[in-house]
This record gives sequence, C-alpha cells and structure tokens, in this order.
Amino acid sequence: MQNFTIVLYILSFTLVSSFLFMGITKDRRKEVILFFFFCDFFVLSAVKAVLGSTESTLFESFWDIQFRTYVNYGMPLLLIAIIMPLIIRFLFKEKSFKLFMSANAFMFIELILIWIVTGKISNGGYCIAFIVSAVLALLDVYFNKKEIQYINKDEYKKYTMEMLPVIVAWMVTVGIYLPTELYLANYSQFSGPFWMFFAIMLLGSVFIGSVILLVSLLLLPKALFKVLQLLLAGGICMGYIQIMFLNGELKALDGVDQIWSIGTKVVNIAIWLVAIAMILFIGYKKEIVAKVCKFACLYIAAIQIVTLGVLLVSTDYGSVEAREAMSTEGSLELSQDSNVLVFVLDCFESSWFEDIVEEDASIIEPLADFTYYRNGTSQFAHTDNAIPYMLTGVTWKEEIAGNYPSYAYEHSDALNRIAEKGYDIGIYTGATYLADSAKTLTTNYSNDSSWTYEPVETLKLMLKSSMYKMVPFALKLEFSYYSGDVFTLAKSDTVWNIDNDIPFYNRLMRQGITVNEELSSTFRFYHMRGPHAPFYLSEDMKYEPTGREATVSSQGRGSLRIVYEYLEQMKELGIYDDATIIITADHGQGYILDSDKTSGKPDRTSRPIFIVKKPNEQGEAMRISNAPVSQAELIPTILEAVGADGSDYGRTFEDISEDEQRERMYVDVYSYFTVQYTIHGDAADLDNWDIKKAVYQK
Repeated sequence: MQNFTIVLYILSFTLVSSFLFMGITKDRRKEVILFFFFCDFFVLSAVKAVLGSTESTLFESFWDIQFRTYVNYGMPLLLIAIIMPLIIRFLFKEKSFKLFMSANAFMFIELILIWIVTGKISNGGYCIAFIVSAVLALLDVYFNKKEIQYINKDEYKKYTMEMLPVIVAWMVTVGIYLPTELYLANYSQFSGPFWMFFAIMLLGSVFIGSVILLVSLLLLPKALFKVLQLLLAGGICMGYIQIMFLNGELKALDGVDQIWSIGTKVVNIAIWLVAIAMILFIGYKKEIVAKVCKFACLYIAAIQIVTLGVLLVSTDYGSVEAREAMSTEGSLELSQDSNVLVFVLDCFESSWFEDIVEEDASIIEPLADFTYYRNGTSQFAHTDNAIPYMLTGVTWKEEIAGNYPSYAYEHSDALNRIAEKGYDIGIYTGATYLADSAKTLTTNYSNDSSWTYEPVETLKLMLKSSMYKMVPFALKLEFSYYSGDVFTLAKSDTVWNIDNDIPFYNRLMRQGITVNEELSSTFRFYHMRGPHAPFYLSEDMKYEPTGREATVSSQGRGSLRIVYEYLEQMKELGIYDDATIIITADHGQGYILDSDKTSGKPDRTSRPIFIVKKPNEQGEAMRISNAPVSQAELIPTILEAVGADGSDYGRTFEDISEDEQRERMYVDVYSYFTVQYTIHGDAADLDNWDIKKAVYQK
C-alpha cells in the first residue's frame, strides 16, 4: 500500500508537468506523461542516493516514510514540475516530442537490463539509467537525421510473434518452473497451499511478461525492439546453461553469502559476455541466428514444461508436515507459582553481546539478577541439530551422522519428565525441529493451521530465487536471499514465527502477559530470530526491509529489548522472582572454518550466550562467570528447575566450577561435510580450539 501511495504521489506532480506542457503545445500524445514521470522519479531517486540510500530502491529508501516527509518533498517537486516543462519547450521547441520518445525508449531498455542484471532498480542504478538515456536522447535529437521507425498498429501481431518465444521462455523458466521446482523439492517445508503458490507464480509471470511485451510494442523503435529481443533470448539461453552445466553445487542460503574465487567469476562472466555479444551482433545482422535463438527459447520452455509435469504427477501431496505448526497459543500465559522460561535468540554470539555491552553498558541493567557464562560453547553449528539437542540433551555420535534429530528424540525423556511434574509445556519454534513425540506434549501444537501467501511478496522473492540460479557467479550476490524467508512466505497470525521477532513483540505490547489460574506451572521455550543474518530489525523495533540499515548490533539489541519487556511484565504481575529464566542461543557465529581446512584450527571461535537467573536470585549488576559450560548443562538445569531428577543427563550450569578443566565438543554437520572440534580452556581463545576430525564428501 505504501509503494502505491508513493507512485500516486509522484504521479500527481507528473500530471502537473504533463497538463502544463500539453496546454502550451495543444498536443495530447501519451509520451509526455511517461517522460515527466521518469523525470520526477529521478529527482527523488537522486535525493535519496545523495542521502546514502544508493543501493536501495526508491520504495525501500522510504521504508519509514511519514506524512511530514511527503510535505517536505512536496514544495520542491511542485516547483520542478512547473519549471521543467517550460524549460523543455523553450530549449527543444518542435523537437520536444522526439526527445520524449527517444528518452522513453532508452529508459525502458536500460531499466529492463538493470532489473535483469541486479534483480532490482536501485536509486543509484535508476539515476545512472536516466542520465545515460538523457544523453543518448540528446544525441539522437541533434545528430540522427533519419526518421525513427516505430511499430505501428498493423505490425503489432508480427512483432508480438517475434518476441513471444522469448517472453514465454522467461515466464516458464524464471516465473513458473524454477519456483515450482523449489516448492515441490521442499514440499514439507512450504506451509501455504500449493495451488495458491502456483497461481501467484503463473498469473504474476504472465502479467510481467505481458507488460514487457506491451510496453516494448508501444515505446521501442524497431531497431531497439530487436536488440531487446536478442538480449533477452541470450540471457535465457545462458541462464539455462548456467543452471545445467556451470553452477556446480550451490550452498544453502542461510544468511551467509556463498563465495567464489576471482578466477571462477572472471571465467564464468567471460563466457556469458562472449556468448551474448555474439548473439547480439551476429543475430542483429543474420536472421538465421535470431531464429535459432527463438527455437532455443521454445526448446527450453518445452523441456521445462514436460519436467514440471513429471514433478506435479510424482510429488507426494499426502505429506502433512508443512501443514502442521507450533502455534502462538499460550505464548503469553504463565502460572502464578512456577515458571521455567528459555529464550533462544538464534545465533547470538557472545562476542557480539560483549561488543554491544562495551558500546552501551546500560544495555545489561535489566540483567542485574542474572549470571552471564561467557566461556560457553554449543554442541552444534546449525539450528537443525541445535534445537533438538537443547530439548533432549542427547549427545551427538559420529555413527548417527545426519539422523541426529530423530535419534535424539527417541533416546530422551526429558520433556516427558517436565510434563510428569505437571508443567504446561509450550515450545515455540518451527514444527520441523520437533519429533511427533515432542509435539504431542505441548499445548501449542496444531495440525490444521491456516496459511496464506501475499502475492507481491511471494512473486518478488521467488523471481529472485530463480535469478540466483540463472545468473553468473559475479552477479549471484545481487540475487542472494535468505532461505528462511522462502519457507516463511506463507503467513498466519496464529503460527509462531522464528524468522521475524516483531509479531511476538507486537503481541507482547498489545495483549501482554497474563496469569492463567488453571496452570499450576509452565515451561516455555521461545525460539526467536535474535541477531541471525540477514538483519532486518532496527533498535526501535521497526522492520527494515532492505537489510542494509539494520545491523547485527541493532537486531541483537532489538531481540534483547523483547526479552526485557517480557521480564518487566513478569515483575508487574509478581511472577518474576520465583521464575527460572535462561537467555541463550542455539549456536554462536557460524562458518568458523573458511580458509585452510588442513590447518587443524578454525578461523574464529563460536560462543553462544548463556545468561541464567535462578529463582529468588537478586543482584546489583549482572555477574560474570568464566566456568567452562556448554549446552550439555541446559537440560539438567531445566530438569532441576522443574523439580525432576536430571543427574543422568549431566550437571547444571551452577555445578561447573570456574577452575575446572574439561574438554568440550562442537560439531559442524552440513550436507557434504562433518567437522568435529574440541575446546580446552577459555572458549574465547582461538588457540584452545582444535579440529579433531573433518570428513568432506566432495
């Protein structure tokens, strides 16, 4: 809605310029409106680029726009809207419309190419495109004496048939096949109904393709029409080759960008440039090349339609995993007498926490009753194994490899012991991190959740995911995205969101914590996004969609602010003092081994936060412990807090003395490697980390 408002805002000034120019010239040609819209858009983009939002789109750079912002920009834009048509008419006179038509054509071509190459039209990119199109239009007006040949109505059918194979190939490949393949290959992780997802991609692709075709017919001279046709055909063909033969294995996009060597990127982009240059220059002169490109596009579309048909028929739609969820039910309900709470701030690295405290010591004032265990380690490097470990306490073994989660739940009765003590269990995380045995013990498991897709957001992200696969390595970072955002495209007001903490914060502020008299005791496990990359959360709890203005610090502070608000409400209800509260993370910073895999040492350490308050603990300031703790102490601490025997799971945090010498294990289990680390002594000291064993499948 905000984007639509901004477009209307710009259009209002465009109409002022257009009507003024039309009134002067007594001419009503449509090119006038589009030209002045491009001009007004340029003014705003240039201002935002100067103010530091060069990489953001115009809409992204107004992500927190308020009414006074419209007013502040309004007067200068109105002045420009009045002066600009007068100047153009005075300088160009009868050549004005040639300028408009030429500038519009060049601008359209450039914007399409920028969108294809970068996946967006940033303020900086738009300004460059506008300046280039203005220069080219001026050269065309003053130095090109030939009459420009535009496509007339009688030729629309002919040129439509020329462009149609390219448009169809784009729609099928980028808009339909690749997104649908991703959905069906990960069917259990996509929560929304498939028919809705497929309809959005089909209709959205047809709409975009139709707009490109229609605007090309209306705006482009015949020469530029053919150039665009060849460029798009070359891009489709090379994108198909990139996917089939050049990509190799692409890593999961879990917030950390995949890196390719300079040599790999140079060779890859060189292949692209040579191929497209040959298609463009030879195809422009030799009709046979253009025909081959059209045939290739039709072949690509046909083969993918057939493959898609096979996928649609062979997919097991009976899976209900994605339709089940951990709901928000009970997330704000606590007991009057006994509450054990675990806040898991995903990826909250201790060194980040310490940096935040160094910048602003007041950030830990609400933690005066807590003990911070700075010398802590996690069992795993990634969430998929870490959450099951935190809920079961079952140690990883090399022989179980990638089957750890199911093994852990089969060999743990920790949650059963909590339930047996009469605790109402609420586990707020992704349903895929829990086994069926764990789900049935919770108060917030749902197998009939209702999900919907937001069309524009879904279309944008899935087109981005397609382009990530298709473009050369040198451009992939422009289309990089967070895989978690793909699997949370489906929205539900009643389902817990581990990828966005703002819904939890909003419920906390709007509804607040309540005491449920029917609950004798509660155990709550809150899995939050924390400072996990990419960063979208500002310190003042606003969702920043570009991920460029938010930082690990702002998102870390934001997640702590949510916990602090929760604690403050507990104090107001008189249920804070008796509670056991643990603020931790599923793991610290990931990818600690980036360089020499044979060195025996990682590149950096990884320490999740451990901040613990036992019942009736009070203090003037947060205490700091150097005890060599780990996540192995989490389940025993929780079981002790609920009054259950947890000695067979190990010791509590409090049982580990600061001078104890112990070996801790940290395991990085990924799709194609398993690296085991041992830590002796202070986990913050890299010298105390050693690679015990590393197995690489490729």
